Amino acid sequence: MIGVRPDSNVHTLFGTRMLGRLVLLSFVFAVAPVVAAKAETKNVKIMMDWIIQGTHAPFFVAQDKGYFKADGVTVNTIDAGKGATNVAVAVAGGVYQFGWVDLPSMIRFNAANPASPLLAVYVSFDESPLAVITRKAAGIRKPSDLDGKKIAGGPGTAVHDTISILLKAANAENVKINWVAVQPQLFGPMLKRGEVDGTGGFTNSNIPAALELGFTLDDLFVIKYSDFGADMYGLALVTTKKFADENPQTVRGVVKALNQGTKDTIASPQKALELLKTIQ
Repeated sequence: MIGVRPDSNVHTLFGTRMLGRLVLLSFVFAVAPVVAAKAETKNVKIMMDWIIQGTHAPFFVAQDKGYFKADGVTVNTIDAGKGATNVAVAVAGGVYQFGWVDLPSMIRFNAANPASPLLAVYVSFDESPLAVITRKAAGIRKPSDLDGKKIAGGPGTAVHDTISILLKAANAENVKINWVAVQPQLFGPMLKRGEVDGTGGFTNSNIPAALELGFTLDDLFVIKYSDFGADMYGLALVTTKKFADENPQTVRGVVKALNQGTKDTIASPQKALELLKTIQ
């Protein structure tokens, strides 16, 4: 894990297992029907899942090195998000053409919104970073221990909206969690002050945030989805099926640029970190 200055909102470069081999979802079959006469959209906006942090480095590396432009795509903005479901809604509504969303949240969104499905066109993590990060002193060791506990993370955040998957896998479906909906920047401070028993989020995000506030790894206990039978793919680049159908070259260009940005980030993490430190 790569540390950063305490006042930075950049937490870590890649805190969970990153694919040694990059997994590119084959979406060509899904974008085959194209109206050739219609000009493609080349100006796009991308929304991240959370406050800007290490897992987002490949996007900024690709932007900084001109990889998007090299494929004829102009990325007008790469914005922070406030939870996977919120990002899915923004992409489905056309506010953003692309979003960074964990696959369980995307699948859940599609099930609830069959008329405006999202399509994952690129996957970076082969293991879900979904987890509940708790203070070890709270005595929470398994999903059933979450009953009645205060956990930071309201509707629209990935863990809140997919917790039923973890509870079902752990045979703890009757558990009732007291969710505390607050801004992403308050998760760590509230955990530090003891105002919540834990935070719901990604290991690669919430653990580094807690460490920056003075926690040690011995102070924390992590309930990972994958440790209790909910072993799923992680973060993915998503767009609407409609946008992919109508703009296949744009989608290919964004995927190609992101893939190269990911390779560069893995090859030179310190350079990527320095770039992220300039983004405030």
